[in-house]
Amino acid sequence: GTFVISGRRLTLESTSNERAARGRAWVERVAGSAVAYRATAYETVDRALERAAPVSRESQVPADVEALLLREFYDRHYRDWLDHPLPALKNRTPRAAARLKSLRPVLIDLLKQMENGYERQKQEGRPGYDPAWLWQALGLVRPE
Repeated sequence: GTFVISGRRLTLESTSNERAARGRAWVERVAGSAVAYRATAYETVDRALERAAPVSRESQVPADVEALLLREFYDRHYRDWLDHPLPALKNRTPRAAARLKSLRPVLIDLLKQMENGYERQKQEGRPGYDPAWLWQALGLVRPE
């Protein structure tokens, strides 16, 4: 992960729940009572990309190669995502949440948010990732 110190605040950014937990444990072990845990925030890959600095469109990478690389990245990310516990799903994996009547609506909302992000990317002319296959992978029927 990445540690950022701003004033009296220490922030750890990581790419997985496991790394965040290990980083938090390490900070608490090393700093002891000098630090106090405040909160954990999670964001989707799309939100992280939106928050990141704008990418120069003067890329040396051809558009078709860029689209292929992004697709491979998202394919790998979302295949792993299916089996990672998510705080939004009460620390259940999307596969487990799909089987629970109480969490299915939350999971459906997450999938719709992903689809909305994809539609925005298409409208902006950016390469996007169509998450439609996740519905079937989770055994869910997409509501109209």
